[in-house]
Amino acid sequence: ITTIARSSLASNGFHEQWLPTVVSMATEVTSARIIPGNPDFTLSQLKNGDWQAEMEFYLPIRHLAPDILRGLFEGVLDEDRFGDFYEVLSRLSFRQSRGMLQGFIDLVFTHNGRFYILDWKSNHLGMKASDYSQDAMHESMCRSAYVLQYHLYTLALDRLLRVRLPDYSYEKHFGGALYLYLRGISVGSAMNGMYLGRPQPEFIRRAGEVMLG
Repeated sequence: ITTIARSSLASNGFHEQWLPTVVSMATEVTSARIIPGNPDFTLSQLKNGDWQAEMEFYLPIRHLAPDILRGLFEGVLDEDRFGDFYEVLSRLSFRQSRGMLQGFIDLVFTHNGRFYILDWKSNHLGMKASDYSQDAMHESMCRSAYVLQYHLYTLALDRLLRVRLPDYSYEKHFGGALYLYLRGISVGSAMNGMYLGRPQPEFIRRAGEVMLG
Protein backbone atom coordinates (compact mmCIF):
# COMPACT_ATOMS: atom_id res chain seq x y z
CA ILE A 1 0.00 0.00 0.00
CA THR A 2 2.81 2.41 0.90
CA THR A 3 4.51 2.02 -2.49
CA ILE A 4 1.29 2.56 -4.41
CA ALA A 5 0.31 5.54 -2.24
CA ARG A 6 3.72 7.20 -2.67
CA SER A 7 3.56 6.75 -6.46
CA SER A 8 -0.02 8.08 -6.65
CA LEU A 9 0.80 11.15 -4.57
CA ALA A 10 3.81 11.96 -6.75
CA SER A 11 1.96 11.47 -10.03
CA ASN A 12 -0.86 13.76 -8.87
CA GLY A 13 1.38 16.53 -7.54
CA PHE A 14 0.88 16.00 -3.80
CA HIS A 15 3.67 16.33 -1.23
CA GLU A 16 4.85 13.15 0.49
CA GLN A 17 3.79 14.62 3.84
CA TRP A 18 0.35 13.19 3.06
CA LEU A 19 1.74 9.64 2.80
CA PRO A 20 0.94 8.49 6.38
CA THR A 21 -2.63 9.80 6.11
CA VAL A 22 -3.27 8.14 2.75
CA VAL A 23 -1.70 4.84 3.84
CA SER A 24 -3.77 4.85 7.04
CA MET A 25 -7.01 5.51 5.14
CA ALA A 26 -6.28 2.84 2.51
CA THR A 27 -5.45 0.32 5.22
CA GLU A 28 -8.67 1.07 7.11
CA VAL A 29 -10.79 0.80 3.95
CA THR A 30 -9.28 -2.46 2.73
CA SER A 31 -9.48 -4.02 6.20
CA ALA A 32 -13.03 -2.95 7.07
CA ARG A 33 -15.89 -5.46 6.99
CA ILE A 34 -18.10 -3.66 4.52
CA ILE A 35 -20.87 -6.14 3.62
CA PRO A 36 -23.69 -6.56 6.16
CA GLY A 37 -24.36 -10.25 6.65
CA ASN A 38 -20.81 -11.14 5.52
CA PRO A 39 -18.79 -10.23 8.63
CA ASP A 40 -15.60 -11.93 7.43
CA PHE A 41 -15.32 -10.18 4.05
CA THR A 42 -12.88 -7.34 3.41
CA LEU A 43 -11.69 -5.79 0.17
CA SER A 44 -8.20 -7.10 0.88
CA GLN A 45 -9.49 -10.62 0.15
CA LEU A 46 -10.32 -9.87 -3.47
CA LYS A 47 -8.15 -11.62 -6.03
CA ASN A 48 -7.31 -10.66 -9.60
CA GLY A 49 -10.41 -11.22 -11.69
CA ASP A 50 -12.80 -10.53 -8.80
CA TRP A 51 -13.20 -6.85 -9.65
CA GLN A 52 -13.19 -4.24 -12.39
CA ALA A 53 -12.30 -0.63 -11.62
CA GLU A 54 -13.76 2.37 -13.49
CA MET A 55 -16.23 0.18 -15.37
CA GLU A 56 -17.57 2.19 -18.28
CA PHE A 57 -21.17 1.63 -19.32
CA TYR A 58 -23.63 2.80 -21.95
CA LEU A 59 -27.36 2.55 -21.31
CA PRO A 60 -29.64 2.73 -24.35
CA ILE A 61 -32.29 5.31 -23.43
CA ARG A 62 -35.60 5.29 -25.23
CA HIS A 63 -37.25 8.01 -23.14
CA LEU A 64 -35.75 10.07 -20.32
CA ALA A 65 -37.48 13.05 -18.73
CA PRO A 66 -38.10 14.32 -15.17
CA ASP A 67 -41.65 12.99 -15.06
CA ILE A 68 -40.48 9.58 -16.28
CA LEU A 69 -37.89 9.37 -13.49
CA ARG A 70 -40.45 10.41 -10.91
CA GLY A 71 -42.80 7.73 -12.20
CA LEU A 72 -40.14 5.06 -11.92
CA PHE A 73 -39.70 5.82 -8.21
CA GLU A 74 -43.38 6.26 -7.38
CA GLY A 75 -44.26 3.96 -4.50
CA VAL A 76 -40.89 2.17 -4.72
CA LEU A 77 -39.14 3.86 -1.79
CA ASP A 78 -40.49 4.68 1.65
CA GLU A 79 -41.55 8.31 1.26
CA ASP A 80 -40.92 9.14 4.91
CA ARG A 81 -37.39 7.78 4.93
CA PHE A 82 -36.54 9.02 1.43
CA GLY A 83 -38.40 12.33 1.67
CA ASP A 84 -35.29 14.40 0.89
CA PHE A 85 -34.64 12.35 -2.24
CA TYR A 86 -38.22 12.73 -3.46
CA GLU A 87 -37.79 16.47 -2.94
CA VAL A 88 -34.70 16.36 -5.19
CA LEU A 89 -36.69 14.44 -7.81
CA SER A 90 -39.48 17.02 -7.71
CA ARG A 91 -37.00 19.78 -8.61
CA LEU A 92 -35.42 18.00 -11.57
CA SER A 93 -35.71 19.96 -14.80
CA PHE A 94 -34.29 18.94 -18.17
CA ARG A 95 -35.51 18.28 -21.69
CA GLN A 96 -36.82 14.86 -22.66
CA SER A 97 -34.02 12.98 -24.33
CA ARG A 98 -33.08 9.68 -25.90
CA GLY A 99 -29.84 8.04 -26.98
CA MET A 100 -27.00 6.58 -24.90
CA LEU A 101 -26.37 7.37 -21.25
CA GLN A 102 -22.65 7.00 -20.51
CA GLY A 103 -21.08 6.61 -17.10
CA PHE A 104 -18.31 5.04 -15.03
CA ILE A 105 -18.73 2.89 -11.93
CA ASP A 106 -15.82 3.22 -9.49
CA LEU A 107 -15.65 -0.51 -8.79
CA VAL A 108 -17.65 -3.66 -9.50
CA PHE A 109 -16.65 -6.78 -7.61
CA THR A 110 -18.00 -10.25 -6.97
CA HIS A 111 -18.14 -12.22 -3.73
CA ASN A 112 -19.87 -15.52 -2.98
CA GLY A 113 -21.62 -15.48 -6.35
CA ARG A 114 -23.03 -11.96 -5.93
CA PHE A 115 -22.04 -8.77 -7.71
CA TYR A 116 -21.58 -5.49 -5.88
CA ILE A 117 -21.21 -1.89 -7.00
CA LEU A 118 -18.81 0.22 -4.95
CA ASP A 119 -18.53 4.00 -5.03
CA TRP A 120 -15.90 5.99 -3.12
CA LYS A 121 -17.07 9.22 -1.45
CA SER A 122 -14.76 11.81 0.11
CA ASN A 123 -17.63 13.96 1.45
CA HIS A 124 -16.83 15.72 4.72
CA LEU A 125 -19.77 15.14 7.06
CA GLY A 126 -17.91 15.95 10.27
CA MET A 127 -14.84 15.28 12.36
CA LYS A 128 -16.19 12.41 14.48
CA ALA A 129 -16.91 8.78 13.54
CA SER A 130 -20.51 9.32 14.65
CA ASP A 131 -20.88 11.96 11.93
CA TYR A 132 -20.78 9.06 9.45
CA SER A 133 -23.58 7.05 11.02
CA GLN A 134 -26.21 5.35 8.88
CA ASP A 135 -28.65 8.22 9.41
CA ALA A 136 -26.06 10.87 8.52
CA MET A 137 -24.99 9.05 5.38
CA HIS A 138 -28.59 8.41 4.38
CA GLU A 139 -29.30 12.13 4.55
CA SER A 140 -26.25 12.80 2.38
CA MET A 141 -27.24 10.05 -0.09
CA CYS A 142 -30.70 11.58 -0.51
CA ARG A 143 -29.75 15.25 -0.70
CA SER A 144 -26.84 14.65 -3.10
CA ALA A 145 -28.96 12.44 -5.38
CA TYR A 146 -26.61 9.50 -4.85
CA VAL A 147 -29.76 7.41 -4.49
CA LEU A 148 -30.56 8.17 -8.13
CA GLN A 149 -26.93 7.46 -9.05
CA TYR A 150 -26.86 3.97 -7.59
CA HIS A 151 -30.21 3.11 -9.16
CA LEU A 152 -28.82 4.01 -12.58
CA TYR A 153 -25.57 2.16 -11.88
CA THR A 154 -27.57 -0.91 -10.85
CA LEU A 155 -29.66 -0.67 -13.99
CA ALA A 156 -26.49 -0.66 -16.11
CA LEU A 157 -24.97 -3.63 -14.28
CA ASP A 158 -28.25 -5.54 -14.44
CA ARG A 159 -28.40 -5.03 -18.21
CA LEU A 160 -24.82 -6.31 -18.57
CA LEU A 161 -25.31 -9.36 -16.35
CA ARG A 162 -28.49 -10.34 -18.18
CA VAL A 163 -26.41 -10.63 -21.33
CA ARG A 164 -23.24 -12.12 -19.85
CA LEU A 165 -24.28 -14.37 -16.95
CA PRO A 166 -26.10 -17.67 -17.64
CA ASP A 167 -29.26 -18.13 -15.57
CA TYR A 168 -28.92 -14.59 -14.22
CA SER A 169 -31.39 -13.50 -11.55
CA TYR A 170 -31.39 -10.02 -10.03
CA GLU A 171 -32.57 -11.30 -6.68
CA LYS A 172 -29.93 -14.04 -6.59
CA HIS A 173 -26.89 -12.41 -8.19
CA PHE A 174 -27.00 -8.71 -7.26
CA GLY A 175 -25.72 -7.94 -3.77
CA GLY A 176 -26.18 -4.16 -3.66
CA ALA A 177 -24.48 -0.80 -4.11
CA LEU A 178 -21.91 0.08 -1.46
CA TYR A 179 -21.07 3.74 -0.85
CA LEU A 180 -17.93 4.12 1.24
CA TYR A 181 -17.53 7.50 2.93
CA LEU A 182 -13.76 7.30 3.26
CA ARG A 183 -13.40 9.87 6.05
CA GLY A 184 -15.71 7.91 8.33
CA ILE A 185 -14.39 4.38 7.94
CA SER A 186 -12.56 2.82 10.85
CA VAL A 187 -12.03 -0.90 11.37
CA GLY A 188 -13.36 -0.67 14.93
CA SER A 189 -16.43 1.53 14.28
CA ALA A 190 -19.12 -0.93 13.22
CA MET A 191 -20.77 0.24 9.97
CA ASN A 192 -19.85 3.91 10.20
CA GLY A 193 -18.85 5.20 6.76
CA MET A 194 -20.41 2.25 4.95
CA TYR A 195 -23.79 2.60 3.24
CA LEU A 196 -25.52 -0.21 1.36
CA GLY A 197 -28.39 0.42 -1.05
CA ARG A 198 -30.27 -2.16 -3.11
CA PRO A 199 -32.90 -1.01 -5.62
CA GLN A 200 -36.22 -2.78 -5.50
CA PRO A 201 -36.79 -5.31 -8.32
CA GLU A 202 -39.89 -3.28 -9.23
CA PHE A 203 -37.68 -0.30 -10.16
CA ILE A 204 -35.54 -2.50 -12.41
CA ARG A 205 -38.66 -3.90 -14.09
CA ARG A 206 -40.24 -0.47 -14.63
CA ALA A 207 -37.06 1.08 -15.96
CA GLY A 208 -36.57 -1.77 -18.41
CA GLU A 209 -40.08 -1.33 -19.75
CA VAL A 210 -40.39 2.46 -19.74
CA MET A 211 -36.94 4.03 -20.00
CA LEU A 212 -34.57 1.65 -21.74
CA GLY A 213 -34.41 0.99 -25.44
